[in-house]
Amino acid sequence: MLASCVPTIRYNSDKKENNKANSIKSKNTAYKTFSSQSPIGKGLNKARNITLESEARKWIGTPYKWGGISRRGVDCSAFVQNVYKNIGVNLPRTAHQQFESSLIVNRSSRKAGDLIFFKKNGKSSRGNVTHVGIYLGNGKLIHSSTKKGVIIQDVDNSYLGRRYFAVGRVL
Repeated sequence: MLASCVPTIRYNSDKKENNKANSIKSKNTAYKTFSSQSPIGKGLNKARNITLESEARKWIGTPYKWGGISRRGVDCSAFVQNVYKNIGVNLPRTAHQQFESSLIVNRSSRKAGDLIFFKKNGKSSRGNVTHVGIYLGNGKLIHSSTKKGVIIQDVDNSYLGRRYFAVGRVL
């Protein structure tokens, strides 16, 4: 079950979708998705992805703890933050802040190492980002589940698939 990992800030926003690119706009910032052809959307290199995945897998079995930041208990965004920190990349603390700092890419362009953001029950504004995990490739996501702790799951399963919001690339 996805509960809110950490409190999120709500914004008034609108979302326009088309098949080539999505734009997510707010009063402060505009986000534009990039196709896999874009030089900006290259993502993590292969060696870094292998390191990232092995670092993330070290956390499997860590229990979920709202606001937790260690292997004794961790929430979704602290899990992501710690994994990236351990490979030398600093990310903000909350799922919402991680979304804000990511380059948003098309779902079909997702790559291992990308962040997958989820929303709460059918809400669609970017202020409703409530959960984050790390995409491992081949449809798999590693994240801190509120019921099972850090686990690997199919990102497109019915529960997660209904709450999918965006793919963010860490640059």
